[in-house]
Amino acid sequence: MKKFFRVKNILLAIIIGLTVAGVVLAFTGPTLAPTGGTPYFWQLSSGNMYYTGGNVGIGTANPGAKLHIDASSGGGALNIVTTVNPLTDLVSINENVASNNAAMRILTPTGGNADQNTGLNIQSRYTGANPLYIYDSNNNPLFTVKAGGNVGIATTTPSYPLTVSGDIYSTGYVRAATGLCMAGVCQTAWPSGSGSGTVTSVGSGAGLTGGPITTSGTLSINNTGSVQSCTNATTQKVIWNASGYFGCATDQNSGGTITGSGTSGYVAKFDAGQDITNSLIYDNGTNVGIGTASPSYTLQVAGSEYITNYLGVGVAPSASYPLYVSGIGYITSYIGVGTAPNAVNGITVATGGNGVWAQGTSNGVWGSGPSTGVSGQASGNGAGVVGYGAGSGAGVSGTGGATGNGVTGTGGSSSGYGVYGTGSTGVYGSGTSYGIYGNSSSGIGVYASSGYTGIMAYGGTGYGVGGQSTNSYGVYGTGPTGVYGSGSSYGVYGYSTNYAGYFSGNVYVTGNLTVAGTKSFIQPYPNDPTKEINYVSMEGADTKVFFDGEGQITNGVAVIQIPDDFKTVVSHQKPLIVTVTPNGNPASLYVADKNYDTITIKSNDTKDVAFDYFVTGFRGGFENSMPIQPNTHFVPASTSTKDINNFEQQFKLSNNDTHYSKVGKELDKNLLIQNGILNSDGTANMGVIDKVLNSK
Repeated sequence: MKKFFRVKNILLAIIIGLTVAGVVLAFTGPTLAPTGGTPYFWQLSSGNMYYTGGNVGIGTANPGAKLHIDASSGGGALNIVTTVNPLTDLVSINENVASNNAAMRILTPTGGNADQNTGLNIQSRYTGANPLYIYDSNNNPLFTVKAGGNVGIATTTPSYPLTVSGDIYSTGYVRAATGLCMAGVCQTAWPSGSGSGTVTSVGSGAGLTGGPITTSGTLSINNTGSVQSCTNATTQKVIWNASGYFGCATDQNSGGTITGSGTSGYVAKFDAGQDITNSLIYDNGTNVGIGTASPSYTLQVAGSEYITNYLGVGVAPSASYPLYVSGIGYITSYIGVGTAPNAVNGITVATGGNGVWAQGTSNGVWGSGPSTGVSGQASGNGAGVVGYGAGSGAGVSGTGGATGNGVTGTGGSSSGYGVYGTGSTGVYGSGTSYGIYGNSSSGIGVYASSGYTGIMAYGGTGYGVGGQSTNSYGVYGTGPTGVYGSGSSYGVYGYSTNYAGYFSGNVYVTGNLTVAGTKSFIQPYPNDPTKEINYVSMEGADTKVFFDGEGQITNGVAVIQIPDDFKTVVSHQKPLIVTVTPNGNPASLYVADKNYDTITIKSNDTKDVAFDYFVTGFRGGFENSMPIQPNTHFVPASTSTKDINNFEQQFKLSNNDTHYSKVGKELDKNLLIQNGILNSDGTANMGVIDKVLNSK
């Protein structure tokens, strides 16, 4: 029923009905005609009747369209009636060519009865049927008329007489006889009243004058008379006090009193309201405390002290000793003399003077702090910190906090020392991160000179000695043993984007020499000063030794004597492998006999020819080489951040890499990604690394 009541389908039904009603004769075609008459123009084919010659007029002899119906003589123009439910649309209008003309247009008469001149009258006689649906080209609803009379715009389910799915824009008024509803709030009339009103009375309270005001007037602050809200209205007035508001204060002209209270022992002070209260100074008659009510000394300060000039305790201070304490001094926090306070801070400008000088039977100077325990700086030829310990004490001893330093020294010139020590142990350091840490922008971070060991350090889970430099040596040593290292993981560990270790001289290894890249020798290239020759060693799965040479077949036989040095190093448990190559003319040579003393070569054709030979064998004690071994080199030493970062850095390319090192890094990186040690982006795969480390 939905399609039946569409407007366009009804109009199409009108057109088709007119066509059918206008034809009342049966025509057989233009070639058949009544005897002696003109041929007909209608054609009949397979039950279809059609006319292609021009326009068809009904009620008019001058049709102006393909079908023109003139009902001026009376009666309806077209009436289509069906008594069955149609399976398709009764009328269909399809405009297949894009144009600016309407697919259908209805014009009403220009005069007559307005009730009769209806452009379009659609009546649904079936109960519950929906009279009208209009859709766009994508079958989206544009206009809907439901059976109950509700109209929908952009919706097919209007629940009100007018339901719009979307915004409504009107250039005129929106009128509603009953009321308007917005967001669930409905109003049947505008709220009464206006936005203005009248204050009938304003009174003046305590401290104000001019009230009450019933029509108009001015309120003023009563600062000349008594104030009812003050404690004593007779002797107090309202004033603008230092706190930025009006308050009560004693009228000095009337002989008022001071208010407030304090605690016995405290020095009194005035607060912001000019009342008496306690200060930070406490005096018990014997000792004075600042910030404490229980001083144990003549003057005890709980907090930081800042003195802009000199301080002498038990002795007069001077420019040479801004802080001079003779006897026992006790400070629970900080004291600064001539500068902002640190634990102890002393500055001297006199030549040969000391910023801080102390001497004791245990520790001359002892400092502990979350940043720096003791810090010293010298501008001349002196020392930043000098300490002399008597007995078993330490000349300088410092303990740093979680992220600080026990002792820090800074040298003022390239020839000075940040920290300098002499004695049995010149400088001794112990720490969870660094025992001794030195940093230099152009010189040496840590320098040590000794007749035996310049620097000796023991590391727990870290490094015994760690050195880092941006443009020189991380660790540099000279002497009978320039650098000596011993450790459970690495005796000496070096990392650099250029050379992790550089040796000018011979290198002796008592164990195995294992490389992830290649083993090669280099020498200058005589044909190009920008190039050098790099020859790479051969590699194999077995540990082999070899010797080679030249021989001569005489009377069909030759005997090769095995050198004594080769007999010593070659394994006598594995057979030798001998390769011979004739020189000059072709010859059939073969190994007739071989042992660990001689090798016999014979010729099948008894030719006397010269030949080359190459003899290899397993190195003694290394007969059972295993190419595939447990992974100990391609895995971090631990899961610490430092070891993980060092491990990942091994496979990152740098500008200093040679061709072979670049190839080796890329190869190793891809293989480690394949076995899971590294992720696809080159970072460490901690899950696999934990498994490998735990399997050791």
